[in-house]
Amino acid sequence: MIDLIIGLPIWFQISFLIVLLVVIVFVVIQMINKGYNFVFGKASIKLSGKNECTSNVHSNCKHVKDVFILLDEVIDILDKKMEYKFFGCLKKQMNLVDDKAAIIEGLLFKIYIDLIKSKNVVNPVDSELFQTYKLIISVIENNIIRKIRGFFRDNNYYLMNELEFSSYVDRKIDFIIFEALNMLNDFYFIKEPISREELYEANMKEIGQIRAHFEELFFQARLVSIEYHNKIQNLENNIKKLIEPWKPK
Repeated sequence: MIDLIIGLPIWFQISFLIVLLVVIVFVVIQMINKGYNFVFGKASIKLSGKNECTSNVHSNCKHVKDVFILLDEVIDILDKKMEYKFFGCLKKQMNLVDDKAAIIEGLLFKIYIDLIKSKNVVNPVDSELFQTYKLIISVIENNIIRKIRGFFRDNNYYLMNELEFSSYVDRKIDFIIFEALNMLNDFYFIKEPISREELYEANMKEIGQIRAHFEELFFQARLVSIEYHNKIQNLENNIKKLIEPWKPK
């Protein structure tokens, strides 16, 4: 059952958790209204009853207050855990992507501007040739960023050892470069003064530097994944500490 829920979309998991918590609160309230005793061996916890409470069972039962405090604290921790797992970690990783994308984009633009200069084009940065290339790179960049976001979404990099992760990174970088080249082949319609072949040769001279930037990005993303995994583990430990006193002795 748990594996089935985990396999469902994130929005459904969040909705399911909220509904579950509401049901728990409702059940606790009903138990209070009817009067219910928790018996753990020789110990017992009474949510209500004539022996412990006056006519106002809700205001005078100290255990009822404890249950609601516990429930409130657990809900806060679970809410923070969901934020870390599905939003915080990915957001921080994507901030790294934006920073690295700007660097790689700048490198690609420099390569192209140098090619334009070699053709004796006046004001290469303001030329129609360069402006067109910028638009092409923008389309490719947005597509690649979406794919990288998909790589990061699972945030399971903390599970991989160094060798596994290095192999994973090599495969993903090969895929990214392959995709980028294919899109550039499709979108680059310019034949003069800079042909696709000439642009390819110029980019390949810097491919080592481009790969290095992607490698750095993935390894930084792994550190973020480990960081947030540790945060989530700490939250889970806090829940265990809260629940521990309520366990039967």
